[in-house]
Amino acid sequence: MRSRRHVRYIGLVAVTSALALGGTSTVFAASSAGGEVTTVGGGADTRSSFSAHEVRLMATSSGLSFAEQDQLLERQEQSNEVLDDLRSSGLDFDGAFLDGDGSLVVRAESGSSEARAATAAGAEVQDARFGETDLAHLQGLLAATDLGGVAALELDVPGDRLVVRSSDDLSAEVQSLVDRYSSAVTVVDAPANTTTVGFRGGDGLWQGGGYCSAGFPARNSAGTRFMIWAGHCNEGGGSFTLGNGGPRVMTSVASAFRSYDGQPDRDIGYTRIDAEDSLSTNVNPYGSGRNVNAPNGASRPAVGTQLCKSGATTGVTCGQILSYNNTVNYVDSSGRQQASVSGLMRSSVCTDQGDSGGAYTAGGFAVGLTSGGPVGQTCTFDGGFQSGKSSYVQPVTDALNYYGLTYGG
Repeated sequence: MRSRRHVRYIGLVAVTSALALGGTSTVFAASSAGGEVTTVGGGADTRSSFSAHEVRLMATSSGLSFAEQDQLLERQEQSNEVLDDLRSSGLDFDGAFLDGDGSLVVRAESGSSEARAATAAGAEVQDARFGETDLAHLQGLLAATDLGGVAALELDVPGDRLVVRSSDDLSAEVQSLVDRYSSAVTVVDAPANTTTVGFRGGDGLWQGGGYCSAGFPARNSAGTRFMIWAGHCNEGGGSFTLGNGGPRVMTSVASAFRSYDGQPDRDIGYTRIDAEDSLSTNVNPYGSGRNVNAPNGASRPAVGTQLCKSGATTGVTCGQILSYNNTVNYVDSSGRQQASVSGLMRSSVCTDQGDSGGAYTAGGFAVGLTSGGPVGQTCTFDGGFQSGKSSYVQPVTDALNYYGLTYGG
C-alpha cells in the first residue's frame, strides 16, 4: 500500500501502511535475468534441499544442532511431497499439517479411502471433531458480520478450532456467533497488526516516498512477464522504481485490494515488468549467507513447515507456517475499517513495514508474499527464527491461480 495511508490490523487483523515511508510506496524484490520457468499444479515434485547456510542460520536460532535441524527439514520436505502426491491423486482431506517432528498428519474419517491411502503413505490419520470444512464455513459466517474488535479469524487446523484474535471488544454480531459456536471457537487477545510496505525477490521497490519488497516472477499464456505481489502494494496503480529514485522497472496491472469499499478483499496484485528489465526466481539474501532462491516452482506446504522470508526492511527472517485461510480485518489509525482480507497464511516469521510483498521460500520453492504483521513489532535484521513474532502472508499459488498466471521469469 502507499505510505501516505497508515492502516493497522486490529487484533488478528492487520493495520496497513501503504508504504514504509511518508509517500505512496511499495517494496519489491529486485530480479535478475534468466529465471527458470516452472508450472504450478498438482503432482509437482516438492523435494528440494536447503543450503548449508540456511540450515546453519535456522539451527542457530532454533536451539537444534545442525544435524537435527537438517534432519527436521528433510522430514518436512518428504512429508510435503507425500501430501502433494495424495492430493494430486484426487484425495480430499478435512485438514492436513506437520507435527513438531515434521511428520504428516491428515484429518479423515476412519475407514475412508482417504484414511487408507494416507496410512499406506506413512501419514498419521486423525478424526476431526469439527474439521477444516466446517470451520471454514463458520469463519465465513463471522467474516460476513461487523468485524469490529476483530484482528483476524484464524483457521487453526492442528488445534481443530477457529481462533478469533481481538485487540478490542468484539462487535455484538461477532460475540453472538462466538457464544453460539463456543465449542469450536477460541477468542485470544492479540496486538494490532500493520501491513508492511519499503528486483530480485525482497529488493526494495519504490513509489513516491515509500517502498515495498519484490515478490516473484510470473507469465501469462502469451509469455508476457509479470510480478506477483501483495495487492496493497499496487492498489493505487502507477509505476515503480528499483530503489529510491532509481530506474523504473514495472507498472501496476491489477490489485484485488480496495480500501474503504466495504467489500471482501484479497491482498493479491500483479505488475508488468518493463521490457528492458527482468525479475528472476533468485531472492535477495541480504548478506545472510543463505541461499533463499526459489527455482523449483511455487508450492503450498503443509502447516508446520519451516520457511524464510526476504524483505527490504528486515532482511532474511525465518519461522514456520502456523495456519492458512485467515481473514484479517485492516483498520486505519483512526480505527476505521480499511479492508477485510481473506485467504492469508499466518506464520511465525518476523516482518516490519517495508517488507510487504517480500518473498517467502521453503527448500527452493516460492511459498508466499508478505501482507502484514503486528503493529510495533521489531525484528533483528537477518535474524532467522525470532520467538514471539508473526506475520500474515499471501500464498503464491493462490495469487497465480487468481490471475491465471504461471510461475517463472
